[in-house]
Amino acid sequence: MIAQMEHDPALRGVAKEVRDFYDRYPYPRPIASLDKYRRLWQDPQRRRADFHLFWPVRPYVENLSILIAGCGTSQAAKHALRWPAAQIIGIDVSGTSVWCTEDLKRKYCLNNLQVYQLPIERVNELEGSFDRIVCTGVLHHLADPDAGLRALRGVLKPDGAMHLMVYAPYGRTGIYMLQEFCRRTSIHATDADIEMLSLRSTCCQLDIRWRACCGGPRTFDKTLHLQTPFYTREIARIRSRNYSISCTAVD
Repeated sequence: MIAQMEHDPALRGVAKEVRDFYDRYPYPRPIASLDKYRRLWQDPQRRRADFHLFWPVRPYVENLSILIAGCGTSQAAKHALRWPAAQIIGIDVSGTSVWCTEDLKRKYCLNNLQVYQLPIERVNELEGSFDRIVCTGVLHHLADPDAGLRALRGVLKPDGAMHLMVYAPYGRTGIYMLQEFCRRTSIHATDADIEMLSLRSTCCQLDIRWRACCGGPRTFDKTLHLQTPFYTREIARIRSRNYSISCTAVD
């Protein structure tokens, strides 16, 4: 896949689009404190329960090797706090995300965490294998999601486990409707385009509920003013693919 990407301008374009987008709009929103998260995971029984979700009959251990693939601004740092006896590696294509994670690493003295700016397709360059791989909200943005998944499988230990999340078609119906509206009206992922569009009046007419992404039955125009970068990201969306159960079924 890497060789193919190097020689295919379309695939290179997708990779650059994703990298540039998340450099400009890092996700999740950068945070300065992990204190609340650390308190939540101080209970060792919580870690034990989390472990047995992936290995129900395997003896409990904490010295795991964990890869956070597409770690964003804080996911790898959170896992390093959650599993202080584990070795955590976070990778992300976005330099901004890596910088934010490194900042949390320094602040919380996370000596069990390493962070690299690296695309998932090149994960073999880490020259290691992992007990657990966490990749949530990432594969569906790749030029070839299947190739990304194969790359992750190549660095998973034989008895390892993966925690994956990809977009599904139904919960994001409202988002896809707005994306189609933006495509038809040539609205792009720029601050200027979002500012120019009168989203309040437009979305009142569309009467689209933003339940899944905003955590409650609030109308889109009501939440617009709370998280403008979020809307820029979700409306004028970069490439993504959604998956149904039939798409994810394997033999």
